[in-house]
Amino acid sequence: MKKIVAIVFFMIAFGFSSNAQSPISNAKPTLREVNPKEAAYKDISDLSAVIDITPEFKNDLMTLFMMREEAIAGCTTEDERVITYQKYGEKIMSGLTEEQHKMLQQKPELYARLMKYKPVK
Repeated sequence: MKKIVAIVFFMIAFGFSSNAQSPISNAKPTLREVNPKEAAYKDISDLSAVIDITPEFKNDLMTLFMMREEAIAGCTTEDERVITYQKYGEKIMSGLTEEQHKMLQQKPELYARLMKYKPVK
């Protein structure tokens, strides 16, 4: 009898532990499917291909890009996202020299991606 109770107990315990490790299917969906760190790396690599930036400035940009992605994910309305994206775009551009800014403006698709919010559908 003890063995039967022990077997039933272990079966139930195994069921609980295996369900605890499975992903939750009804988790809140995120606004952007891309990891903020991956998006920041992509933006920095594209930006560094256009202009020369120092390693220290790369770290600062990485922080700003990640903060921007997290702030965008926390916004509830489309207007908030546009304003937040514009605010962080201005912060990023304020760190560039006038020459770097002009070089970036020569790449309109990159400039638009860094400065203007594009809704994710």
